[in-house]
Amino acid sequence: MLGRPEKPIGVFDSGLGGLAVTSEIAQKMPDEDILYFADFANLPFGPKQREQVEGFVSRIVDFLTSREVKTIVIACNTATVAGLDKAKEIAGEIPVVGMINPAVNTVLNRGCYSRVGVIGTAGTINSSSYEETFVKNNWKKTVHGHACPNLLRLAEKGEIDDKERINRLARECVNPLLEKGIDALILGCTDFSCVKDTLKEVVPSRVDIIDPAREVARTVNEKLKSRDWMGKEGDESQLFFYHTNGLPGETREFAKKAFNLTIDAIVPTDI
Repeated sequence: MLGRPEKPIGVFDSGLGGLAVTSEIAQKMPDEDILYFADFANLPFGPKQREQVEGFVSRIVDFLTSREVKTIVIACNTATVAGLDKAKEIAGEIPVVGMINPAVNTVLNRGCYSRVGVIGTAGTINSSSYEETFVKNNWKKTVHGHACPNLLRLAEKGEIDDKERINRLARECVNPLLEKGIDALILGCTDFSCVKDTLKEVVPSRVDIIDPAREVARTVNEKLKSRDWMGKEGDESQLFFYHTNGLPGETREFAKKAFNLTIDAIVPTDI
């Protein structure tokens, strides 16, 4: 029967950034198995056409539903913008959680900001999805978006050891928004999570950094609880890593170093 407690949670991204969301889910729900899918063959999603990304999302969701996941997390802002509606259509009764609404909800729940900045891929920023979601929630304050492709190119590949370069690119990324007087900064791409410490160094303490990963995990937890689909307490959870071609050689090491995640199995697949 669909949605039995022992079924895994499905999470996907074009690369490794979605492991940030996976880490928060694993901490929030330590008894759950997780099936992570990285579409390295089509990485990065950010600069690609919206219709093309929607096609990637459709194929991945088809794959995840074939593996009988009990919920699907689109751990990618670009894929959320392009394919959330299509993913929900394909998934049917399986709940689908994207990145935009949880980030906006975090800001709304705090309710203390006047100017919010969003950094992300060109696809996410040019879509104006964050601005539109705030408007739908009757939040009429200012939202500024800024695409940061150079910083993302390093983060999406897990190339985070060159601290000096990361620091320089982080400053280039956030300075245009700081000049606009933002008091909150949304990380509008999961790849930024692995350089969040550097972003904290270059962003003044008066500006709150909003990482939606924790709110995504909370949302997934609520959806499973409402359906009575939670894993059994004390079960030994596992993380299965599926991917299309092009797996970085140090994926296990990166997952452990950046997010304290242990990958139990890596499985190449072709979809």
